[in-house]
Amino acid sequence: MEARRLPYPEVDLEGEVVLLPVGSTEQHGPHLPLGTDHLIAAAICREVSRRTGAPWYPAIPYGVSRHHLGFPGTVSLRTGTMIRLLRDVHRSFLHHGAAATLAINGHGGNEPALGAVAEEEERFHWVSWWRLAPEEELETDWGGHADELETSVMLYLYPELVREDRMVKDGRRTEVWEYPDFHEISETGVKGDPRPADREKGRRIFREVVRRTCEIVERLRDRG
Repeated sequence: MEARRLPYPEVDLEGEVVLLPVGSTEQHGPHLPLGTDHLIAAAICREVSRRTGAPWYPAIPYGVSRHHLGFPGTVSLRTGTMIRLLRDVHRSFLHHGAAATLAINGHGGNEPALGAVAEEEERFHWVSWWRLAPEEELETDWGGHADELETSVMLYLYPELVREDRMVKDGRRTEVWEYPDFHEISETGVKGDPRPADREKGRRIFREVVRRTCEIVERLRDRG
């Protein structure tokens, strides 16, 4: 059920696990669109909804992206703003009888805010989609932004939005304690090597992420 397409008498959240795509609008190198993160998150929610019947709501298209502001087009929310936004959306779902919210996250910068909301709010759950992706599908062993993983999934979902002729390897590995602005570590905004990406790889990754997300929905339903 895609809630935004229905009149309100046809939207019943009572007892449902509601899917909420969360992403960003930020640079993704010279070959991927600004909306990559929320486009992927929404596509996952759409397919999980089709398979499980769980309702899904429109994506939150902005995220905590200060570290990408060195590149044109990026929009960023403060972490506190993101926490309040997520909390209010979640409480709206509960007000209408939802059993739980499952946020499908497409942007790493959102993870602290999502974690804070999950700690404060009952029945709020989240997962970053790439943590469900099968690592054995990848040829490269490092990345993190506009890399082989993201580019493969975008080639499968939105091939018309990928500028394959602009793919470049860029960036460097960062330490676990490092949180640099992207313009400090990458000339193009890429972190990793998108060149091994391909559509078939993206299809396999997407389907496995969807399968694992469906399992999460069913587990949350079993909890009541």
